[in-house]
Amino acid sequence: MADIARARALRKKETWAEELMWSWLRDRRFNGYKLHRQHPKGVYYLDFFCEEASLAIELDGSGHGHPDQQKSRH
Repeated sequence: MADIARARALRKKETWAEELMWSWLRDRRFNGYKLHRQHPKGVYYLDFFCEEASLAIELDGSGHGHPDQQKSRH
């Protein structure tokens, strides 16, 4: 039960990147596959996981790729 409580806490503190990715993956929007957020796997929590496709998706930390930190290409 501690795994579920920790996963719920992580979902409440998701990064902007996780929030954006979830908007693309939720409700079977990814080729009909069901994905889960903050899925416990051993001592780790996978950002996104699909059992059916044996797929795990991990995003970098909150600072990586943040729009405010990207250089302009102009």
